[in-house]
Amino acid sequence: MRPGAGRRRFRGLANLLRLVGDLVSRPRWWARKTSDLRGDRPLPLVCLIGEGGSGVLDGLAEGLAQGPVAPPHALVQANAALAVDGTGPGPVLPLLEVLRQALRLPVYGGTKRPRFRHYQLVDWLTRREVGQARQRDETYSTRQALRAWHTRGREQPPLGGDAAGDSLWLRLLTVVPDVLRLVRFGFWRTFGEPRWLMRQRFMMPGHSTRFLEFAERLATDRRGGESDQQVEKLLVHAFLQDLREEYRPRRLRLRRWRRTTYVTALLDGVSRENGGWKLLRLVNDVRNESTEHDPLLVVATAPRLGDDLPADTKVNPVDHAGDAWREWERELPVGRQKLRPYARFLFLAVPGTADNAHSEDDGAWGAWDRRSWPGVPLLARPWVAVAAVGALVGALVLAVGVPLFTARVNGCLPVTLDPGVVVEWSAGECIGYSDDASQVFGADARLRRAQALVFASNDDAERLAEDTGRPLVTLVYFADLSRAKASPGTDASLAEELEGLLIQQRSLNRETFDRPLLRVVVANGGEAMDQARTVVDDMLLPLLADDPSVLGVIGMGLTAPSTEDAIRALGDQGVPVMATTLTGTVLPELSPTYFQLVPGNRVQAAAVVAYAVQNAKAKVVVYHPPLTDNYLTTLVSETRDAAAKAGLQYVDEGWSAQVGDVTAVCEADAVLFYAGRENAFGNFLRKVVEECDRAGRPRPTIIGDDTVSRFMAQASVRDDNALANQPALFVSMAPHVVLARGDCAGPTPTPGAPLAGDPPLETFCRGYRSLVKEATAEGFPEPPWPGERVGLAYDAAGLFLQALQFNQRRRPEAQTEYQAQRPAIAAELRMMPLYKGATGAVDLQRSPTGQQRAIALVEITDIADPTALPLCRFAFSEAGEQSCG
Repeated sequence: MRPGAGRRRFRGLANLLRLVGDLVSRPRWWARKTSDLRGDRPLPLVCLIGEGGSGVLDGLAEGLAQGPVAPPHALVQANAALAVDGTGPGPVLPLLEVLRQALRLPVYGGTKRPRFRHYQLVDWLTRREVGQARQRDETYSTRQALRAWHTRGREQPPLGGDAAGDSLWLRLLTVVPDVLRLVRFGFWRTFGEPRWLMRQRFMMPGHSTRFLEFAERLATDRRGGESDQQVEKLLVHAFLQDLREEYRPRRLRLRRWRRTTYVTALLDGVSRENGGWKLLRLVNDVRNESTEHDPLLVVATAPRLGDDLPADTKVNPVDHAGDAWREWERELPVGRQKLRPYARFLFLAVPGTADNAHSEDDGAWGAWDRRSWPGVPLLARPWVAVAAVGALVGALVLAVGVPLFTARVNGCLPVTLDPGVVVEWSAGECIGYSDDASQVFGADARLRRAQALVFASNDDAERLAEDTGRPLVTLVYFADLSRAKASPGTDASLAEELEGLLIQQRSLNRETFDRPLLRVVVANGGEAMDQARTVVDDMLLPLLADDPSVLGVIGMGLTAPSTEDAIRALGDQGVPVMATTLTGTVLPELSPTYFQLVPGNRVQAAAVVAYAVQNAKAKVVVYHPPLTDNYLTTLVSETRDAAAKAGLQYVDEGWSAQVGDVTAVCEADAVLFYAGRENAFGNFLRKVVEECDRAGRPRPTIIGDDTVSRFMAQASVRDDNALANQPALFVSMAPHVVLARGDCAGPTPTPGAPLAGDPPLETFCRGYRSLVKEATAEGFPEPPWPGERVGLAYDAAGLFLQALQFNQRRRPEAQTEYQAQRPAIAAELRMMPLYKGATGAVDLQRSPTGQQRAIALVEITDIADPTALPLCRFAFSEAGEQSCG
């Protein structure tokens, strides 16, 4: 066709081209809703009536094919249907087949061509013959034909191939493709086009029990009893369904937003003879009866109206095309509801001459050629989608992958399905809780070993509970088990507490009588317990809610604001908390279920001042960091008050940045009391020794607070030649265990040692010696004395178990099932009579916070010597000085 051929000018041409252009363009999804469709519009069957319409479609096709974005379209001469090959069974609707072939040509439209899977299946079914059944299953031939049709275009090797006589493995390999084809065919029959055919309305598929029977009803030799009109409607419906699927959003694909123009079918010269009017009426009926929207815009030309049209059929002048379309859109809801046979038609009369043409009609074709069609929205373009997916993947990698990788590298992503492990990588630390060896906290070998042994004992306890029926209870050990930054080691003191729990576990696991078994969950609150409240809120409280066997929490690390918040939160839930070494003065006020095994800072401060008075010291110099928490504040204030009460000179020496900024008081009549954290005590000692020796002044008496016991328990931080022969005292909160010294830690007790006549301590030391023997066999150094935290944690667990037994005795004998309640256990602890433990007598009835218990000032005569034994220099309780013996 010559460019511009048939581009006639007539009155209303501009209106017609404007209408067609508006109809070709698809509305945006977010555009104002003007019909019952969002992002779509109902499309009319535009019929240009009159001899003047001849050639208009050529110009329309030329304009549609121009520009960077060409709408999908096809120009079809309706008389081409008369030339369809008649050899063999022909198509039921020849013109529809011609249109399908035209839309498949790559020259029409710049978008992906539709595949017409539904239509081709129905068209193939309507052309085949079933013939006479030759098998027991009458549908066998149809099933085989469908299988062949489904796999056409794929190479089909014969079953078994040429390997039928080869080895079993080769025969199996040749069978695999056949099995895969059968699976694919079954999947297609269940979820593919057959599924849609059995759910649509035409040909009444419900009259067939399965798709094979429905398929046979479409065969040329079986549809004698079927309605020809229903078969034709099914073909049109399948054709439109294929177009719907090209425009309908499916899964996460952006296809719907990339289709910015409708499929346009230009049918030139429709008549009754070529089936044009019949096809248009079928499209009209299918749209009315199926109620589904489809994206096909039809613009057809005909010299005259169809003979079967009513005489009063309204044909609007093309000059009023826009008004006629708006009127059609208003009347469509009623027309389709009444199933009017021409509800979807929009008839426009095209004049045969150019008389009375408007001035805008002169340049209408030029404007049509210059018209730009809507492009793909930016967010729906493939490269944007790829970029968005890449950005999303990158964000996920940064938000999830990198933290997971970091957590895994740092041992905070255990490979386990154990519900007893809940951890999180937070602020450079692994926080959470664990009851399984797949997740241990900290980097120190001794600390990690202690956790692994505790978890192994957990397994033993659970096995014994299952075999014997003995009750199994759980305690949560909560402490600061990790270090986000370098810090002089305190891991040994934490390992001591876990070892105390381990000794208690093992003693119970070996017993044969009916005592409860102990399971320990290890929880980490992070460096200095900074994330204790997070662990409680996000992890421990859900654990306590889900596991009624958890009786309470022991340990609690050190006195810090976050620790106080955690104690308060646990107390609000009625959870008993047994602190092993906390001494903050305000802690008992935080929770009615709070207990501690050691006296508070008032007793500690009084002991230091009493020792100074006994040894004729004139002043007490207190060295401390910034007073940022309750522990430091109360310890310093209590020491100042005690010194004033005793008439001693009090000197406050605080440092702001580092302990090296302090000035050492080198006086023989002075007591230098270190009231800080254990991580700076080593530098404090070096500062005092260096300044006093350089000035040739006497070294003063140095006393470390109770946190220094952590420093003393860590041999690695004491190994310093600068501290050789330097003595120092520290406050021991469990002198009964510490002063057992080698008699408890050695392989056998010395005759006449302090253990004689103290069964609880003797029992404890028996377990401790066994633990030390195992550790030394594994290459760990032998500790010269049992750390105080070993005994304190041992007694803390023992107190809970004793309270549980007291509570069990209160139940009626007829009650077979028993489940301890945490508030009841807390009440039992408060009412408990004198408990004799490894660290001495514990009277929680008298004081839930251990105020009546004795402490001692213990001296290590050579800090740098890891074998040096502690010596008791002064014992004290709230009642006054006590005997070191």
